[in-house]
Amino acid sequence: MRFVLMSYDGCLLPWAMVLQEEGYDVIMVIPKESDIPHTVGEGIVPISRKIVYDSEAIYVFDSNMGAAWSVAEHLKSSGYPVLGGGRINGELERDRSLAVEIMTSLGLQAPTTYEFSSPAEALEFLDSEEARDRSWVWKPERDAESNFSFVDPDVNRLRAFLSYVSKKYPKSPGILQEYVEGVTFAPSLWWNGEEITHWWGLVEDKKFRHRGVGPNTGCELSCVWLMKEPPDFLDVESLRKFLYDEEVSPGEMDITVQVSRDGDVYFLETNPRYGWDMDVTYIPLLHEGGTSLGEVLVEKSSGGSVDIDTGLYAVSVRLSVPPYPYVPGKGDSGAKGVPVFVDEEYLNSRIFLYDGRKDGDHIVLADNYGLVGVAVGVGPTPEDAVEDLSNTLEHVHVPDLSYRADWEDFLEDVRFVAQKFPPKEAGRGGRTD
Repeated sequence: MRFVLMSYDGCLLPWAMVLQEEGYDVIMVIPKESDIPHTVGEGIVPISRKIVYDSEAIYVFDSNMGAAWSVAEHLKSSGYPVLGGGRINGELERDRSLAVEIMTSLGLQAPTTYEFSSPAEALEFLDSEEARDRSWVWKPERDAESNFSFVDPDVNRLRAFLSYVSKKYPKSPGILQEYVEGVTFAPSLWWNGEEITHWWGLVEDKKFRHRGVGPNTGCELSCVWLMKEPPDFLDVESLRKFLYDEEVSPGEMDITVQVSRDGDVYFLETNPRYGWDMDVTYIPLLHEGGTSLGEVLVEKSSGGSVDIDTGLYAVSVRLSVPPYPYVPGKGDSGAKGVPVFVDEEYLNSRIFLYDGRKDGDHIVLADNYGLVGVAVGVGPTPEDAVEDLSNTLEHVHVPDLSYRADWEDFLEDVRFVAQKFPPKEAGRGGRTD
């Protein structure tokens, strides 16, 4: 069995390394449209800049932006099995207003939401009577820079931010969503083309520095667990029918919501693709649960499922070196060439690399960005998983390596969510549909 990993965002190197270690034939395609250097993965896994057509292969996508979703649709229409890529996947992620419309039609409530063609238009709205005396969150849409989201209940600070963004990205579309106090929770479903087979609980912290300060990087801290049962705020059968009727490719989709301390749930957004930190964080849980990443993907591509016998939690933290999270200027070598050493028994089992190429007998960073990878810990409680993570971090050695270590507030959020949406119990089977 061969996997062709279509890595537009460069997030599938860890999967390529894990699948190769599991004994599968793997090739990672970094298309010419991608900004990822073609040397990422060189000497570690087979790399191509062009699509490899193989009737026996399974194609996996980490992006549905730009040309990616049309490539996925072409492969699907030509009879190739595709995971994680496609038209509706891209539309749901790029168009937040569409996602709100669809999810509210499936029974979820959402904060009051308005769509704007530019930050300047949103600024004008804030002066309207309708916006007065309410707090709002700005979120970019379509291919806009995702790190230019802004969450702050103070409207004056939001005005200043939108004024800044309107100068930097004057044509960037986005939405204003009414601010809801609470904990962000992203239950993630596994879809095999016919049925929802599993539900994973996910809590993340997206800020670069301790205690929620610094730029939004997409994810810095994560906690993942296999849920005992589907979230009770969703009409699961209506969701299944939507996925089936829209011919959504088999894969994964998170449904990010805000859970208030009173238990109210509000839909925020969805990410129907692979390639985020969760997708490496749960790999140790698959191994603990008696299965493998390759087995999961093979079964999912053919409409099947696997049993995952685990009741454990996994936590992860992002590993980076300067200049991350800032993109270096053109011609700046940045982090390129920084050596990365991971003790062998931890590589691809607890430590997963987003970047790297072979340089002699060791690995160095191929990109100038500085995103190294993710370290994972596992345990019967979130606290035990963090303790295990502390041990994991002793087995990665990179000059100027940085990562967050402030778990107290994050674990409080995890406990709050996990109490309402607990993990399954080991020995009770793996399906949660």
